[in-house]
Amino acid sequence: MSVEVLGSRPKIEILSFLLEEGEANITTLVRESGLGYRTVERHLRELRELGLVTERRFGRIRIVKLKVNDPRISSLRRFLMEWELNGGLRM
Repeated sequence: MSVEVLGSRPKIEILSFLLEEGEANITTLVRESGLGYRTVERHLRELRELGLVTERRFGRIRIVKLKVNDPRISSLRRFLMEWELNGGLRM
């Protein structure tokens, strides 16, 4: 997993949500993350470019889903579980 993903709190929040829920539309990600629409859209584009998520369109609705068969997603799941067990991000 690269620093591009783990070094970005918004990307971690988006990926964590998708790990829990499986898939979501962008509006749900915006609402649940508390991030702005353009911020979520930019991070999703970067996650797509990294090959970690896919997107399906139904008219104007965009559904984002993790590529669960990607071994990096399994690594990410283990990392986030350990991270949560150790108190998550402390500032």
